[in-house]
Amino acid sequence: MAATGAKKYTKTSGKTREFAVVATGGKQYLVRDGEILRIEHLPRVGVDDAVEFEHVLLYSDGERTIVGAPDIPGARVTATLRKHGRNRKITILRFHSKTRHRRKKGHQQRHSEVRIGAITFEKTNTAA
Repeated sequence: MAATGAKKYTKTSGKTREFAVVATGGKQYLVRDGEILRIEHLPRVGVDDAVEFEHVLLYSDGERTIVGAPDIPGARVTATLRKHGRNRKITILRFHSKTRHRRKKGHQQRHSEVRIGAITFEKTNTAA
């Protein structure tokens, strides 16, 4: 009897196991070709514009894995911006006891949604 929580990765024909780790907006994201990703807001990019992530920290094509120090020269991830949006509103409450002082504020973080197009790796002399 198989474990209920175990998931098995099966490789479908025609698809690659290629993935990369990119850094943008102070965060790191694991990306694959064709994936839709919600990242920090990209202010100077319009809808349906091409976005290129040059800070690729890790690249793997299923057979070999290359780790950057800190970035991998020659590795790029291209994407297309789908839309801009805002996350759900969060409420911040401050309360000081004994002084009848209350403060209520709200915040909505902006984000951008991108579709990963291609992960390219051009081997250079400095890359392994």
